[in-house]
Amino acid sequence: MSQQSVFEKKYVENDKMNDVEGVLEHFNLPPQFISFIRKHVRIIQISIAVIVVLVIAVVMFKTYQEKKVRDSSNALSLAIEESGENKINALNSVVSDYSGTDAALWATVELGHQYMKDQKFSKAQLEYSKVANDTAVEHPAHPLVLFGQGQAYEALGNYDDAKIIYQGLKDIEGYRDIAFLGIARSYEAKEEFEAAIAIYNEYLLTREGASPQVKKYIEGKIARLQRQR
Repeated sequence: MSQQSVFEKKYVENDKMNDVEGVLEHFNLPPQFISFIRKHVRIIQISIAVIVVLVIAVVMFKTYQEKKVRDSSNALSLAIEESGENKINALNSVVSDYSGTDAALWATVELGHQYMKDQKFSKAQLEYSKVANDTAVEHPAHPLVLFGQGQAYEALGNYDDAKIIYQGLKDIEGYRDIAFLGIARSYEAKEEFEAAIAIYNEYLLTREGASPQVKKYIEGKIARLQRQR
């Protein structure tokens, strides 16, 4: 009589351990539910497979995004440490390689700053305008690049465009002073002294709590312009 190894499994043709129906009945599930599972088992298998694939895809995408954010931040930090043409090239690489990230946006802002420093005002204005067009008013970069645009337009002698930009800053908290002074300065540059005086007076009315030094400075500007008109 041949002995059977204790490690050898016995397989029975209709072993309930491998029988889906038997497993379902083991959990005392309602007969209607068991019937539904038996009838739609193929659809259920496919649905589970699709869900598993989607979950894996979402996890992989999230991991990829997190890595992209880390890499873009590191690249931006390294680019800022460069100088001159090397800095511009490095910042442009951040913008192109990590499009859609915060690092790419701030790299564009930094490009504007660098072009202003290099007195390449047209290029600076272009970089600032990219960020201004792609950000909401609430974004911390938005008023910053508007101010940069205004400065670039002034440096180019485009005072009408500068006034438009500064008008957009008037209602943003923390930039009101810059806006009023920028508008008045643009009128002064075009020798439109009456308009400049009106802006300075409006500024004084909206800044009743301004320091005595600021008030004295603005009043001095008004007096000087009144003599020039």
